[in-house]
Amino acid sequence: MYFLFDENVPFKFVQGLALIEESNHKSPIKVKLSHPRSLGNEGASDEEQIQIAGRNDGVIISFDKDFKHIKSYFPLYKKHKVGVVFLKLSKEESNYWGIVKLVINKWEELKIVLNDHEKPFAYQVSKHGIQRFEF
Repeated sequence: MYFLFDENVPFKFVQGLALIEESNHKSPIKVKLSHPRSLGNEGASDEEQIQIAGRNDGVIISFDKDFKHIKSYFPLYKKHKVGVVFLKLSKEESNYWGIVKLVINKWEELKIVLNDHEKPFAYQVSKHGIQRFEF
């Protein structure tokens, strides 16, 4: 499984998670993590990032956006067969450690949930759980 993190997710965090994942030999689901900075693709449009994820049969991970915004991109998710996951943090959690705790606490569960779904799909991850968006 391929995950492309959005630029709004800290690059160093993605690098750290990639190192943890690389050492996670007992996980039944192997993943590759990427970030626009590691691809030399910083500043690319959302549409370009969706195309990159699609070429890699991937899932984009980004911060929560307004549902109207999510719906407006659904034709592109569908065209490129891309999954998307939105991280939702409360105002108090909207800091680096809030990101770390949310992703680490939900990571294995998220991989299991996404592994069984055909793309396109959209999910939201919060401290309350993993919720699928229906289009």
